[in-house]
Amino acid sequence: MSKQFRIETVKFAEESLTDRQERISWWEQSVINNARVLVVGAGAIGNEVLKNLMLLGFGRVAIVDFDTISASNLSRTVLFRMADVGKRKAEVAHECALELAVNDNASILAIHADAVWSLGRQFYRQFDIVLGCLDNIECRRAVGNYCRLADRPFIDAGIMELRTRLNVYPGGNAACFECGLSASDRERSQEHYSCDKYKNLAFTAGKVATTQVASAFVAAQQVQEAVKLLMGITPDHAQKHFFDGMSNRMETFGLPRNNECYVCSYEPSEVMSVELTVEASVSELLVALSNDEGIHDPVIRIGGDGVPVDFRFIDSLIFHTEKKGVGNYPVRSPNFAISIQEVKQFKKDHGLSDIPFEERVLTDVSSTTDPEILAMSLSDIGFPDGGTFHVYPKGEIDSLVRFGLNPVSQV
Repeated sequence: MSKQFRIETVKFAEESLTDRQERISWWEQSVINNARVLVVGAGAIGNEVLKNLMLLGFGRVAIVDFDTISASNLSRTVLFRMADVGKRKAEVAHECALELAVNDNASILAIHADAVWSLGRQFYRQFDIVLGCLDNIECRRAVGNYCRLADRPFIDAGIMELRTRLNVYPGGNAACFECGLSASDRERSQEHYSCDKYKNLAFTAGKVATTQVASAFVAAQQVQEAVKLLMGITPDHAQKHFFDGMSNRMETFGLPRNNECYVCSYEPSEVMSVELTVEASVSELLVALSNDEGIHDPVIRIGGDGVPVDFRFIDSLIFHTEKKGVGNYPVRSPNFAISIQEVKQFKKDHGLSDIPFEERVLTDVSSTTDPEILAMSLSDIGFPDGGTFHVYPKGEIDSLVRFGLNPVSQV
């Protein structure tokens, strides 16, 4: 007598898009979904980082870049196409990366801005971690130092030929980016400025010899380290991971904290919040400080917060000549927005090429400041998005209070 067999079809629950990674014992997908990640640089490394973030399910990402796409980028950038040449890197990367998102609620904020001068401490504080995908030390230094002040982890990646480097700065009492810089590093970070700190438009940075493979390798490592930090797997000290693709040698070094580092030793006072952004005028800020914050006859200090970057607001250039007497020429711009070429052309146009000059720098603004300056926006004065500044009641300079602007760009 033959036995009867009953065949049942068992239907398993549909696997989620992130099923495989969620099988890792320490993995928490909710942390990934809700983490706020800032990616600075949308070039070769930045493209790979964005791809990785979207495939892992990250939901809140911002990408910052001030450059446009060139044809030479295309062999190393998975998100760019020939039709994108000439377009803004951050905006194209944002559009293409979203197509890869496995998180239905994913959002990417594209910011076309100079990360050195345009973004301040309060901007960085809205993120859980910052990934540096940069190709110049000036920007690395500014971003790393802002991360230290904002108490945010910073992971910095770099490539050269078949070699990769990944520096992990977890924050806390660990070393920061500035800790490991030499005097020559600091000099290189300023090499495209004149001695007067005007931009030198003629400066051209060297091109890095490398391949797409190197950028893909270090970007994978960078995102993996970011995931570990977000999950609470934090090293006791800052680390440098070095890989030589020619010999396949990989090494990890500890990065000691520099007890003389001026960034680590900087202890900013508590930051008070003012409900304005850099789009507000100087006059509007003064009114808010008086009416909402109760500061009588407020005076705003102009020129940065001391760390990590300082700027100065140049009201005018003053030329002393025997023939023409004193010439006072209005400028009304932060120094970083002026190029040495513009200054030379101005001097030539006014017959002042061989005449020395001095700057009239505005360090404080109050209700008695020139109305034209009071009408300027805070960004035109030089304040970065989410920047911090000091205020004191008129005549009481020892009573400085530190305020922070709300960032315009929010994730």
